[in-house]
Amino acid sequence: MGLNADLSFYSGKYTQSGDGSEPSTTENYRFKPVIGLDLTTGYRINKKWRFDGSVGYMGKYLESETNDRDISGLQKTDLSLETFYITANAYYDIAYGIYAGLGLGMAFVNMTVDDTFGGKESKTNISPMGAGIIGWTYMLDEKIDFDIHYRLSLYNGGKLTIAGATFDAGTIINNTLSVGVRYHF
Repeated sequence: MGLNADLSFYSGKYTQSGDGSEPSTTENYRFKPVIGLDLTTGYRINKKWRFDGSVGYMGKYLESETNDRDISGLQKTDLSLETFYITANAYYDIAYGIYAGLGLGMAFVNMTVDDTFGGKESKTNISPMGAGIIGWTYMLDEKIDFDIHYRLSLYNGGKLTIAGATFDAGTIINNTLSVGVRYHF
């Protein structure tokens, strides 16, 4: 059983399309890093192979944009993405505490858009999620391990329509640095 604190970095492409009167815009985005948390429980098969399941929270990312709309005033749009996930992971312990792993699961992405003129709208998207993991473990004693790892996750952020404009988060690339402890029963 383990508990990890995570520092996550989102990146991807965000597309906004309107009702046809304005062209679609696509932007690359990188949010400021956020803190997350995950809880794992698993089973060691032998000295090289182990498996676990994890439930986690990647954090809440926020982005604000202000535009001079026209005589009606400034338009402020806030976009937030908040991700929860469940994964099943397999690890291969290479040597000297170094390991590599793969994870498959589901991401639950809550997208909220708050627009000065369009109001506020939220939607939850459920998406398959894949992850590649590389890490290092140090045995503190017979029952407790210190663990540090990097995880690259891919999943779909979903779409949300508000006031005739569609916000599409597209494929999200999440880079996570994680530090935690594992307890062996």
